[in-house]
Amino acid sequence: MRLRRLGARGMFLGVLAGVLAGYSVLSWDMAWRMPSGQIGPGFFPRLIGVAALVLCLVALWRHDPGDGADTGADTGAGADTGARADTGAPTHPPLLAGAVCACVGFFVLLAVAGALVGGVVFLSGALMLLNPGRRRLVGNAAVGVGLPVTLYVLFERVLDAQLPSGIF
Repeated sequence: MRLRRLGARGMFLGVLAGVLAGYSVLSWDMAWRMPSGQIGPGFFPRLIGVAALVLCLVALWRHDPGDGADTGADTGAGADTGARADTGAPTHPPLLAGAVCACVGFFVLLAVAGALVGGVVFLSGALMLLNPGRRRLVGNAAVGVGLPVTLYVLFERVLDAQLPSGIF
């Protein structure tokens, strides 16, 4: 059967490409520019949707179902890759649960404290969770504060696009 030859990764990329195509089509219904000349609500969704769709299609085109990536055959015992050799299932459920909780917390914090504070807290916390260690503390802090501040300045000051300000 043809679907079997795609492998699990190929089928995932195919479904993801379909979802991204739908997202891109929906983004074309939003205005590219506002009557005042500012960028409209469809500007970034169009860019993100088309870029993500192109990257997904390239990954699908380059996908080789015979390389063993779908079966876990080349992963050895799985201790170094974070996956079990027999099933390919992740072996880090607490880390996954922490990442999901951090994402939910980010959306709550975004509504309460705003984009700048929410971005700093979320990114700093996620980096500490996913990239722990004393040697990485300074780099994590610099990225955790620097990236949200840079994005805030870019959107609020340069592009004059409103970010969530929270209730404060």
